[in-house]
Amino acid sequence: MLSPAFESLANGAAVAMAAYAAAFEPPEEITVSDWAEKYRFLGSESGSRFVGKWRNARTPYGREIMDVCGLDHPSRSVRIRGSAQIAKSEFGANAIFHMACTDPRSTLVVLPSQEEFQKWNKVKFNTTVEATPELQKHIVGTRSRSEDGSTGAFKRLRGDGFIQLTTASSSKGLQGLPVGFILLEEITEYDADVGNRGDPVTQARARMLAQGDDGKEILISTPGMKGDCAITEAVEEGDHRKLYVKCPNEEYGAGRHWHRWEFDQMNADADGPYFECPECGHKVREQYKKAMVAEAVFVPCFHSPNPDPDAEPGAENPDNPAPPLVIFDADLIHWVSPESLVRAFGPEAKGGRDTEGRHPSFDVWQAYSTLGSWTKLWEEYEKTQSDPSKLKPFYQQFLGQPYEVRGDAPDEEKLHEAWVNAGLERGRIPDWACILTGFTDVQGNRLEWGVYAWGPNPGFIPGARGRLIDHGVIDGDPENAKTWSEMAQILERTYEGPRTVPLRFDRWGVDAGYKSPYVYLFCSGRPGVLATKGTGDPDAPELGTPKKMAAKFQNKVLARADLYPLGQYGLKKRIYFGLKQGLVERSPDGPGELQAGALEFHAGCDLGFFKQITAEHLNPRRMFKNQPVWDKPEHQANEQLDIAVGARAMAWNYGVDRLNEAGWRQLMASRAKDPTLAAALPFDALWDAQGKTAEAIKPTKPAPANPSPKKSKPSWLERQAKLNRGETGAE
Repeated sequence: MLSPAFESLANGAAVAMAAYAAAFEPPEEITVSDWAEKYRFLGSESGSRFVGKWRNARTPYGREIMDVCGLDHPSRSVRIRGSAQIAKSEFGANAIFHMACTDPRSTLVVLPSQEEFQKWNKVKFNTTVEATPELQKHIVGTRSRSEDGSTGAFKRLRGDGFIQLTTASSSKGLQGLPVGFILLEEITEYDADVGNRGDPVTQARARMLAQGDDGKEILISTPGMKGDCAITEAVEEGDHRKLYVKCPNEEYGAGRHWHRWEFDQMNADADGPYFECPECGHKVREQYKKAMVAEAVFVPCFHSPNPDPDAEPGAENPDNPAPPLVIFDADLIHWVSPESLVRAFGPEAKGGRDTEGRHPSFDVWQAYSTLGSWTKLWEEYEKTQSDPSKLKPFYQQFLGQPYEVRGDAPDEEKLHEAWVNAGLERGRIPDWACILTGFTDVQGNRLEWGVYAWGPNPGFIPGARGRLIDHGVIDGDPENAKTWSEMAQILERTYEGPRTVPLRFDRWGVDAGYKSPYVYLFCSGRPGVLATKGTGDPDAPELGTPKKMAAKFQNKVLARADLYPLGQYGLKKRIYFGLKQGLVERSPDGPGELQAGALEFHAGCDLGFFKQITAEHLNPRRMFKNQPVWDKPEHQANEQLDIAVGARAMAWNYGVDRLNEAGWRQLMASRAKDPTLAAALPFDALWDAQGKTAEAIKPTKPAPANPSPKKSKPSWLERQAKLNRGETGAE
């Protein structure tokens, strides 16, 4: 008789037969979106705020995208362009997981960099497998002690197939075994050539040649730069599907209608951001978004060229025109994609736009995302109004559009004419400003300087607008004490306006790129006077961390000063943006309102001044860190651009970009001529036409009170005089 322990053991034959039967069980017929809904879990280390069971309802537009990505769908290429926070990478991952469980085959996943490789492997793949029991049945674990176990770069599938991970910079990884399925992530970040074998996308596609028509690829990316954006080109080659939502206005008499959201339909009022329906003008608030997106349909929006050889270049095919911005209920069935047709009208419905055999391609931006908010979207837009350096990430990460470089300044003659005609008084602080900064540019035989006044943007949008109120030239050798003595006298000046008491400078910068020891000597012991050195690095902040530098003469240290790296790249964009905003203010056809980030100029600025401040342009033929480099004609002076950039950096250092409405009001009140008139500050009257006051994005943190600079050390001028006399003894 068997012991109880033996009786409790499972029947070995039964177990073996069950495993044998499971191995020959046909794979489940299920779409990618249904598979994800049924099986996928998001792990605790995924970085998602929705840890646990995957829910298609969180991103309803993803159903069609995922299902088209599946190997069971007849399309052989799928292209997805989108902004951040639309879950596009998760849709591609779900297609990979679906393949592993239903139709395992050799698969290649290409990531743009080693960092993204590690992130995709750990955060997206491994955490999902660990959290999803269904995947553990089909993917060999990395802890397997056998040679058949998975590794970080090579995932083995049970039965047949594998998933290989590589980077777009690895020619070896792109040239490996044949594959039947490819996922290419963030293709806009790929190099144009890898290993002298061509671009990574073409190399990866070559690995599918043996599959014939059975291979499949998925291209996913946020957009890059306009004119050189791989994902935009790929999407526009396809049927370019965009989402259309149904307007919630029940009272509109012409019938229910559908439209797509474009950013130029977006606005904001006291109740927050909204989209204005292009048909009926109804204000659509964010509380309607979830229901509208759940019901949304994809419409192919590609441009079909006229096949007539005699047609004008770029003419549209009259037999297959692009869809209108607004589609009425009765016409919707004729425009939707094949998958939206089935979902919205049933499997027997006939209709949909003729896609002309194009690959499915999708274009989704953050307005449709239930993972982001319209409030955040609008806040980011408002930031771009005063800081053009934020335009690129706004276009790419929020609008899902390629960014076009717009760095060229307005025409100098238009600027000169506008500001001469404006007749602004020299030496006066405007009634909307209360901060003063200046900058000195050091040349071989002179010092050039400028003074800018700064005040808040309309509606207290983060940032500042400015006006040049004074500028000049000090002729003389920068190695001569007299030259710097005259500069010191400039720093003793005060300026006032109709609202403000006489003000000294809040910050002053001096370019130390030339005659550096003399600049350090001048800045030493002067509070609020900063030595700077420009950098063209696109990633550099306005002012970086300073380094202590010595004013050394004949191996003797006469003084020490902090040297601040000055991020010229983004600041030049701000200055050019300000020049254009100023022209908008002065245009006869303009809005007649103050503009965020605008720069104004007193009437004493001649044409040569504006030639200098517009001297540089972005040259896309010269790149640094994937950004075009600032260039200028060889013999064109640019001192006034450098001075404007330096003065704006000083304003940043003083805190103009941190101030919100309360901070600006507090600062203006502390500098007002008559404190009893503090309640009658100019902001409300000046900006009443704006119709709203934007909430401050940063917490209230007023800049410090206007300092009364300490007298410079008496030894400074004496030290300089000693130097000129050849006496080098340090004190």
